[in-house]
Amino acid sequence: MVDAPVSGECNHAAARQVVGHGGGRTETFERLKPYCCRYFGPKVTHVGANGVALSMKIAVNLQLSRVQMMAFSEAILLAEKSGSCARSRGRCDGAQRDSFSHDPVPRPLRPQTARRGAGST
Repeated sequence: MVDAPVSGECNHAAARQVVGHGGGRTETFERLKPYCCRYFGPKVTHVGANGVALSMKIAVNLQLSRVQMMAFSEAILLAEKSGSCARSRGRCDGAQRDSFSHDPVPRPLRPQTARRGAGST
């Protein structure tokens, strides 16, 4: 058995151009690699024991989402400090909002909100 998560978007998957990472015994991975390459694409790499590939994918996804949130927050801050929000709508209330606080800049939930349950008032 190997775990073989992939990275890429839907169009990459349709074109069989996703990047695959395999976790499991080296012998098993090498035996299954041709099948992975047939469905994923030519970029399939063995990264360690069972579970390592999935752990790596989760770690990368968490980092990417953190970077995206930081970039979004910085963009809102830049717009607010430059005055462009005040000139256009009176405040920055971009299309993306934190669904729990209705704040245009995503922030961690306040402890009391988390205890009552997401979205409760």
